[in-house]
Amino acid sequence: MAALLLVETLLAAVLEHTWPETEPRMKRLEELYDRASLFRRGRPSEARRP
Repeated sequence: MAALLLVETLLAAVLEHTWPETEPRMKRLEELYDRASLFRRGRPSEARRP
């Protein structure tokens, strides 16, 4: 359990430090993913979304 807490703490620190430069790339990737219907094919859980 202590190892999990340590990993989560380290990830949060890295994310906070690098988020200003990572955020635009993540938004762009999310936009591309939303436009690519290839990734949604064959997934019943995705087909039910409005």
